[in-house]
Amino acid sequence: DLDASDRFVELGRGRVDFQAVFAALDAIRFDGWGVVELDSVPDAARTPKESGTIARRYLEAEGRWNDAS
Repeated sequence: DLDASDRFVELGRGRVDFQAVFAALDAIRFDGWGVVELDSVPDAARTPKESGTIARRYLEAEGRWNDAS
């Protein structure tokens, strides 16, 4: 995700329209893997694990997280 200054932030904390992304993936019946990356931790008060947890919680809330491996 990107904030207003085009800095990378955790999923759901920026301006990328993930609802549109998810809708496009649904429209083509995409059923594959997705990868979430974050170049750096956007807030020095957080750890990389905390930033990852924020992204995971966002995906869980959107019904887009699957623990199956």
